[in-house]
Amino acid sequence: MWQTYDYYMEPNAAFFGARHGSEPIHIMYYGPTTGYQVQVVNNTRFSLTKYTVKATSYNLNGTVAWTNTKNNVNVAADTIVNIFTPTAGTTAPWFLDLNLYDSTGTRVSHNFYWQPMDGTNIYPMFTMPTTRLDTIHGGWRDSVDNIGVHNVTFTLKNYGIVPAVFNRIRCTRSPAPGVFPTTGGYKFDYTDRILPIHFSENYFSLAPGDSQLITIQFDDADLGAGNHPVISVEGINMPLDTLPILPHLSVLPATTFRELLTKRESILLCLIIT
Repeated sequence: MWQTYDYYMEPNAAFFGARHGSEPIHIMYYGPTTGYQVQVVNNTRFSLTKYTVKATSYNLNGTVAWTNTKNNVNVAADTIVNIFTPTAGTTAPWFLDLNLYDSTGTRVSHNFYWQPMDGTNIYPMFTMPTTRLDTIHGGWRDSVDNIGVHNVTFTLKNYGIVPAVFNRIRCTRSPAPGVFPTTGGYKFDYTDRILPIHFSENYFSLAPGDSQLITIQFDDADLGAGNHPVISVEGINMPLDTLPILPHLSVLPATTFRELLTKRESILLCLIIT
């Protein structure tokens, strides 16, 4: 069993990795017995028609080593289909960005791999050029619904020229919008962190120009009177930074927060059973 939550009830990287790996419709890089290929997995009862697969290999400096797109991909129910064999980058490690789109152009699965060329050594990633993640203008909302759930929604985009690798979002409380708390002299003291908390996505990687929608939900009572949520992001090559999300509070209809928790617990139960 993976450790999917830490002691303070914050989901860690294993939770998001397990959830992605459990997608009923999934894109992946796999095939140790037949040679590694990009594959589409359909674990549903319905056929997939006119899907699109896009794969890109990146070097550490952000240059594109290889890219390919295949349209009109059809996958029968309960089937895995090989799409193509990617070409590796020329650096160690190199990155493989995989995207699967349905017939409307909506991305339904995303996967990002770090591929070492010499065993398991990925240390050179820590020397790669830095990049910049930022919110898309106008693409965020900070609100409280009528059952007391605080919702922060925003879209992060990689504005750099290299992949942004393994980015972690944190949410703290502060009396001033957009200002780090300083309790204990440490910016992320657990007395300042808002916990327990739900992230729709975390510990993620983004190719240059790619974006990710993020929703953060927590009990508004845990924020504390007079405080504001402060969102920060940090990755392997993304320096620690706060996101320009200012309070624009409004009361919204009850969200599906409890439903999300139920779904999350169901996923964990399935993992325990299997």
